[in-house]
Amino acid sequence: MNKTTDQKTKAVTISFSVDEMPEQVFEAVTNVRGWWGAGIEGATRKQRDEFVYRHKDMHTSRHRVTEVVPG
Repeated sequence: MNKTTDQKTKAVTISFSVDEMPEQVFEAVTNVRGWWGAGIEGATRKQRDEFVYRHKDMHTSRHRVTEVVPG
């Protein structure tokens, strides 16, 4: 797994490899509610979708889908 952080924009990029078919990976990655569960507000599957994730009173983060490439 690789992780980079841009301190100016507070952007984090994480990449890793898995031994699965591209279609299975795409479905898993775009199913945000499936891996974060409750606490998601907003759309999560298409380019330019924006959502907020909240975990109790401990964590809040905003996300924007910048690219969607099936397969």
